[in-house]
Amino acid sequence: MLSESGVVFENLIAVSLIRMAARMTETGMGNFEIRYLRDREKREIDFVLVKNDHPVCLFETKNSDTDISKAGRFYGEKLNIPFYQIVHNAGKVETFPGNCFVIPATNFLMLTG
Repeated sequence: MLSESGVVFENLIAVSLIRMAARMTETGMGNFEIRYLRDREKREIDFVLVKNDHPVCLFETKNSDTDISKAGRFYGEKLNIPFYQIVHNAGKVETFPGNCFVIPATNFLMLTG
């Protein structure tokens, strides 16, 4: 269960991703959507950026955990797409094997506008 600040942070990232997807769709880059992913084994990803019904990349939000999510690594490898873990209290961008990244929330929010 997320703390209240965790819920607020996840909602902030959700709104940012939805706005980014809408801008990319409106500028003719394709039909972009934000979706959620969960399987029968209860592995879940907070957000999946989808372009023309194909997953493009995965996003997970965390307050302070900079260890790559097992579900993120699993789906990133299975779908062969990048996984971005957006961390509220991270100090720097980090790259991990398997096309996985930790991104401080401030950096991510500057990118999404």
